[in-house]
Amino acid sequence: MTFGRHTAFIVTSTLLLTGLGLVYATGGTMYAFTHLLYVPILFAAIELGLPAGIITALLAGLGLGLIPANVAAGEPQTGLAMSVRAFAFLAAACITGTLVHHFRRQQVRVQNGFVESVAALVNALEAADDFTGGHSQRVSEIATTVAEALHLPPEQVEVLRIGAMLHDVGKVAVPGQILAKPGQLTAEELRIVRTHPEVGDRILSALHHPQVEAIRDLVRHHHERLDGSGYPDGLAGRKLSTLVRILSVADVYDAMTSPRPHRQALSEAEAMAELASEAEAGRLDHLAVQTLVQLVQTEGKRWEIDSLSELEA
Repeated sequence: MTFGRHTAFIVTSTLLLTGLGLVYATGGTMYAFTHLLYVPILFAAIELGLPAGIITALLAGLGLGLIPANVAAGEPQTGLAMSVRAFAFLAAACITGTLVHHFRRQQVRVQNGFVESVAALVNALEAADDFTGGHSQRVSEIATTVAEALHLPPEQVEVLRIGAMLHDVGKVAVPGQILAKPGQLTAEELRIVRTHPEVGDRILSALHHPQVEAIRDLVRHHHERLDGSGYPDGLAGRKLSTLVRILSVADVYDAMTSPRPHRQALSEAEAMAELASEAEAGRLDHLAVQTLVQLVQTEGKRWEIDSLSELEA
């Protein structure tokens, strides 16, 4: 289980104070309850990292140093006992914190490798189509730019970047002739296309990432709409996260401003008007739309990828 930093600090402090209290209540530091202090030390090293583990070890050693070896008799501790215990506490914190750090670095490498592999699959899928080439990368850049403009925390922006990059991975299951069809899709073809969010969600079920649920939420729900008219689950309102709302706006904007087999790309002004209309109708998030409009019209933001070489760069 992974705790938030605030929660981990509270748990560490509680365990530390509880351990010291039990040592005092049970007679002093010569008894086995002193070993309880390893619990907050190891917890801090695992959940908060090596520096926090060392600090907790020092606090545990200092706290125990103030408690007599035998409370009832008032017998003080020996310097050797305090030194050995302090060394053991610090060793436990250093070894645990170092091993956890190494393990997490390896875990991040594996996670990034999986994400990069799936992203490469998406890029290859899009590169085969003159109309959708670079779509996912542009959507990822648009969405993260909007999220940064809204001052979302960096960790949420990173989740959005990954989820947006992978949002169309489920289209690997959609036949190419349907994706590239120049005319209107039949009802059956439309049904097949609309399976891609669920397929993408299933593909990413193998993803081992601390934010896997949030990433899968983005992939599964990027075609949902605030009024419940989207797919695949017909979610509405507060059931759609802030990240999903931003991704939906970015996806719609890039789709409208890119040419498709059955239509020409909309102009920037037309796209902005259409986004505003969708927000007014309650289908897209007002704040995300307003932020994107401001970025495009006021700050002159543009997201263009003209070639496969740029996509792979």
